[in-house]
Amino acid sequence: YGQLIRVGDVMLTLGGSLNGLEDGVSLDLISMYNVTSNEWSDLDVKLPVPLSGFVARIVGPNLYMFGGLNNDGVNPS
Repeated sequence: YGQLIRVGDVMLTLGGSLNGLEDGVSLDLISMYNVTSNEWSDLDVKLPVPLSGFVARIVGPNLYMFGGLNNDGVNPS
């Protein structure tokens, strides 16, 4: 239950969970897929908090994330 966002020739996966939202562990990972080179890589930068079940959008140079649950099952926003 993470998000996939495309920015030019790359796609970013943001957060998500292991074992689903109900009893899972939220993730703070950001991974990148390069469409041109067909390669995945994990980025050194992470989300500020582990998060799953949220909505994310790119508007101009900014990334906005709304809602979601952390590892305590709480919306941290």
